[in-house]
Amino acid sequence: MRILVTGARGKTGREVVTRLSNVPGVIVRKGSSRPGAETPFGWADPTTWPEAVKDADAVYLMRPDLPDAPDLVANLVDLAPDAHMVLLSEQGAGS
Repeated sequence: MRILVTGARGKTGREVVTRLSNVPGVIVRKGSSRPGAETPFGWADPTTWPEAVKDADAVYLMRPDLPDAPDLVANLVDLAPDAHMVLLSEQGAGS
């Protein structure tokens, strides 16, 4: 199983990557907009999305903190209609 984790270098994403990497048979793609990312993925750069989701069986989505987040997430989901999607939304958490 191939899983793309968006925001893989962030606080939550790192933990998700660590835990998934310990599951036998799981290949984790570490999506990040930071330079040198293993799997380039940036919410602000939709040109990175097709390659990041290519052949992904599942996507762990870290919701972007952007006004158009619902549209961005919907557009990414459209690129991988057969992939299982998990959306983490921290909007307003901890306030």
